[in-house]
Amino acid sequence: MRGQKNLLSRRDGKISLTKAHFQTGFQMKRRQILQFDGSAALAPSLVHAQDKYPSKAITWICPYAAGGNADSRSRQVAKAMSVILGQPILIDNKAGAGGNIGTEAIARGKPDGYTVGMGNFAPLAVNHALFKNNWAKCMVLPQ
Repeated sequence: MRGQKNLLSRRDGKISLTKAHFQTGFQMKRRQILQFDGSAALAPSLVHAQDKYPSKAITWICPYAAGGNADSRSRQVAKAMSVILGQPILIDNKAGAGGNIGTEAIARGKPDGYTVGMGNFAPLAVNHALFKNNWAKCMVLPQ
């Protein structure tokens, strides 16, 4: 450490870089600059473009019977989303077991954004305590 220049200065409790730091610490060699430029030139060829979302129909799972309040709300929201996104949204009613069947289908859906669902208090909180087999077993929950 003896004989080295002090590269950091402390003033008002803040650490700042000095002029000596830039003169000695960050001088790039020509080889390093050429390597960086070469790798930066190759980077665009390694990146694959993704499809614009959404590129296909979206499935909306409603865990209640058709014709009910939850179904009509799902259809209203899906209609508005369909206009905004420019893709059809298909309503799939999966009724039964107090909403557990539909909620399990939502939880087991492929996590690609093309399976969405509607939920409420009963299947997401209460049914977890009331029913022995429920959708929460198929999800990986943080510990």
